[in-house]
Amino acid sequence: MQNIRFHNNNVSDNDGDDDNIDSNSNDVYSANDNDNGEADNNNNDDDDDDDDGVMVTMMFWSMSSLKVDKGFRLVIIGAGPTAFGMLHRIYSLITEGIISKEDIQIIVLEKEDEVGGLARSVTDEKGFTWDLGVHVLGVSKYPEFEKVINSAVNKWNKVRRSAKADLAHLFKSDNSYSNYVPYPVQHSIPYFPPTIRQKCINELKDLQGLPVNCSNFAEYSANIFGNTLLDIFIRPYNPSAANVVIGKESGFTVFVSVWTVELEEMNAFWAWNRIPNIDLSSIELHCGRSRQELENDLRSSMACFKYPRDYKGVGKIWKKIAERYPESIFHFQERVRRIDIEAKKVITEDLNRETHSYDYNAVLSTLPIPELSKISAVISDVNLKHSKVILVGLGLKYPQCEWTQFVTWAYFPLPDTIFYRCTFLSNFNDNLTPDCNQFWSVLCEIGLEADANFVEEEVIVKVIEGLKLKGIIADNNEIVDKWLCILPYGYPIPTVNRDEELQRCHEAFQAHNIYSRGRFGGWKYEISNQDHCFMMGMQCADLILLEVKETLYTF
Repeated sequence: MQNIRFHNNNVSDNDGDDDNIDSNSNDVYSANDNDNGEADNNNNDDDDDDDDGVMVTMMFWSMSSLKVDKGFRLVIIGAGPTAFGMLHRIYSLITEGIISKEDIQIIVLEKEDEVGGLARSVTDEKGFTWDLGVHVLGVSKYPEFEKVINSAVNKWNKVRRSAKADLAHLFKSDNSYSNYVPYPVQHSIPYFPPTIRQKCINELKDLQGLPVNCSNFAEYSANIFGNTLLDIFIRPYNPSAANVVIGKESGFTVFVSVWTVELEEMNAFWAWNRIPNIDLSSIELHCGRSRQELENDLRSSMACFKYPRDYKGVGKIWKKIAERYPESIFHFQERVRRIDIEAKKVITEDLNRETHSYDYNAVLSTLPIPELSKISAVISDVNLKHSKVILVGLGLKYPQCEWTQFVTWAYFPLPDTIFYRCTFLSNFNDNLTPDCNQFWSVLCEIGLEADANFVEEEVIVKVIEGLKLKGIIADNNEIVDKWLCILPYGYPIPTVNRDEELQRCHEAFQAHNIYSRGRFGGWKYEISNQDHCFMMGMQCADLILLEVKETLYTF
């Protein structure tokens, strides 16, 4: 079978004119986030006020002066997108003469041996490259982020975005592909069996014009999308239960999903900024069309995202960005063990178990808030929830199932698979496998409760079983690589009490000049993509150095 390459090799230069897309964060109820890390960029729909806030902040450059003493010592914990947002802002201020190099001393502490944080990419010993989640780049609404990212990449692939959701419980087709619909699911009602389709439409009509009163995510979903969509996809996907081997015993039922908590435990606010609504008139217009006609319409309007053509993964972008800054400011393979808030020192330990101490006037921490609370002893009993994510990557020899060659990623709401999403990474560029003419790859994501135990070998077995069940790999596919990575912090869960708890934490931290930002430093899933985190770093620099109020991250 001939290998059909999915990405477009007629690549664009780094002029930033790539197609405007909706990336993972505009998908309903998903990560991607996974992405993970300071991950998954897109043109998300946060409050429009954010754009104005960025412009106001930039105007302050010429109006504000440094609000700290000369020789100000800044310690940045973590070397991901948030850190680089802060570095970019500070060095821009130096270039523009608003501050001088002598005004500030910067130290960046990173426990890994490279930059990127959760936006890294890993090449394993077999030569397959895996992004820590799905880090695709659309057109961000933050021009400064766009400028920095584009300057780090010479050539981009434009990849047609084709996301699918498995609804085998609706269609029950022997043809695996016929069980999938385009994602987000609420836009694919015309694909549904006639009775269910009409039921969804009737519910949506009944909901039109009604005030939306919701105290949690379950109520939000029912009031916006109706109970049928809630039962078909939303509730099964968040969370689903599956049997996974725990410890040395089997048969325990644990949550295997993005969120790992019930919908009633999640707040509704994050969804307003993250989930696209339904255009009922458009759905009704398409309901008279056949599946083939719907597929043809979809192909003609398919959006694109961009992926670096010549890099082994998105993580290389952050390595290129890091090259712009003095090597001396980066301290790798040093884990922060303690922050002495009285002496204003950050104490680290290196691989040789030697300790190092760094004086500070201010700290930007991208550590997860519960970890920061432990090492600083500023606040105790942090009541925030998160899930952990297991990444399983499989490298395979061709042939590749034909329909997967035209899909970017797919979602799985049912408990017959332990993964909630799989991504066909090798469709993104030719450098993510040892030889693009021989191999292809798929990356699966499994969400678990933060304290859940598991057996790695069993997880891989169940992933392979699930991929076969869903028609993604065949029994005769030769698997040449099995890669597994555990992300102890996968998703910050937007619980109903989250915002009150965040305010309590940040007020305590900032009373000691400790600023917690980023995916898990900010703990707001709705603003946790790469562009968000980068902008958080930029705006936090203005807050610390110029006393300019933040507009993106507020509490």
